[in-house]
Amino acid sequence: MDRVSPKKIAQAFEKFNTDKLVVKPDIGAGAWRQAIVKKGEALPSANELPPAGALIQPFMKSVQEIGEYSFLYFGGGFSHALLKKAKKGDYRIQSIYGGVEEKYTPNDAERAQARAVLDVLDFTPLYARVDLIKDDTGRMLLIELEMIEPYLYLPMAEGEAGENQGAKKLAKALLRRLEA
Repeated sequence: MDRVSPKKIAQAFEKFNTDKLVVKPDIGAGAWRQAIVKKGEALPSANELPPAGALIQPFMKSVQEIGEYSFLYFGGGFSHALLKKAKKGDYRIQSIYGGVEEKYTPNDAERAQARAVLDVLDFTPLYARVDLIKDDTGRMLLIELEMIEPYLYLPMAEGEAGENQGAKKLAKALLRRLEA
C-alpha cells in the first residue's frame, strides 16, 4: 500500500467496520512507526506514522487480552511455538515495550491453521515464522509471515545449549538444503 493518508484511513474504518485501526509500515520491525488510530480523533503526527508504504489493519482486542502466537518452522517442519503478551495497558508485544514471551504448546487445530499459511507457498522456506492472533470468535488470523531474517525464538524450543531442539531442526534443514 502507498503512504497512509486521511482518505485511506477513512476507507479502512468503513471496510473493516471498526472504530480502531493499527497502521504500520509494510517494511519494519519492533513496532517502529506503528500507530493506533481511533475513529473521530486526529491522526498521529507524520513522524509517528510510517514514512512510506503502510498496512492498515483493524485493531484486534485479543492482542491485549491474549497476545500474539508465533509458530516456527524449519525446512517446512514445525519446531516450536510461543505466545507473546503485551504489558498491561499496551498492545505492543515486543519486549522493548514491556511485552513478554512464553513457551506455548498449540493444539492440533492451531497447528493446522499455521501450517495452512505455509501450504499456500510454492516453495519450502528454510525457516519461517507464522504470527497469528485470535479474532472475537477464537479463530486464528494471520498477522505476519516472517521469512526474511525473523527472530526465531530458539530459547523457547525444548532443550538447552547444544541440545536445543529448535537449533537442531534448523541445522538439519540447512544441511539438507546445502546437500541438495
